[in-house]
Amino acid sequence: MTKPCVDCPFRVARKFPLPRARKAEIARAVIGEGRAFPCHKTTQFDGDGAFEPDVDRNKQCAGAMILALKENRPTDIMQVGERLGWFDPAALTDRDDVYHSFAEWVEDDTDG
Repeated sequence: MTKPCVDCPFRVARKFPLPRARKAEIARAVIGEGRAFPCHKTTQFDGDGAFEPDVDRNKQCAGAMILALKENRPTDIMQVGERLGWFDPAALTDRDDVYHSFAEWVEDDTDG
């Protein structure tokens, strides 16, 4: 993904509410551990609600990548993708629509 979708949870004006605890968990995974974060529109879940990885379908969330870059903490997959020529950080658009930091995003209680 190169642009946050309308429902991206990392957009300041979003329609995808998450509780603060879940946002903190995501922030720790992305900037604390460098883990990839797939776009919710490209993920699938099994009957029990468990995430099913699918490398042909899952795309990285543009909002999460933009926030990681704003924090100067690109995820492992972003770094590998850039080195291999699969990812160009300059291709990410609508950066101003995304929060300035993960901390700001986590602390925003407007969505639950």
